[in-house]
Amino acid sequence: RKSNGTITIRIRVEYHDEKAMVLAALRPRPKFHVNVKREKSQEVLHYTCFGFYGDENETKFDLTVTRSYINEILEHKRLLGYAIVDTFSSLVFWRGQVRILGLWLPLHSLLFFVMAATLVERPQMLPAFSLLSVAWMFLALGTKRCQHPSPWHRCPSFWHFLEILQTGRSSLRMRRVAPMEGGQEAAVYEQYWKDRIEKDIDAATR
Repeated sequence: RKSNGTITIRIRVEYHDEKAMVLAALRPRPKFHVNVKREKSQEVLHYTCFGFYGDENETKFDLTVTRSYINEILEHKRLLGYAIVDTFSSLVFWRGQVRILGLWLPLHSLLFFVMAATLVERPQMLPAFSLLSVAWMFLALGTKRCQHPSPWHRCPSFWHFLEILQTGRSSLRMRRVAPMEGGQEAAVYEQYWKDRIEKDIDAATR
């Protein structure tokens, strides 16, 4: 089938209680039952929710779907390698990681240095630092997403949700995204990653 372009759908969700919205993530996902009059409508609804091969219990087997799952795992493995290399280079060479008052400061490198120096003198703190590193990793990933050139790829920060839990509402106000805002920078960013991956694939196949 020939592609005739793409359609972008943006969904806006309004909440009257932001704190309840954040706490809803701690509860199990609610179940919704949709009644239809015709069997054909039920088939269309099932296809929309689970796709052609999937079902609610993932009991169907298809080699194409299995290969897609394997390729997805391998893709995550490859991206994890890039993340480890970039993180190590950024920490060791004290590169700018967090923007404060218009300045890029190596706060993660400073924290890593303090933790390493403390751990050398107090090795019994290794379990505590290991648990702290998990939270630190999630904070760093969230900060990285907030730095994406395109506003549509960014996410609310950790401090945004912490403020909601403390006060019941966020001071972050809705703002309009201008047409093609950050589009050129995002295209350059995506092209950089595409060229980097293609270069590594070519080097690996030689």
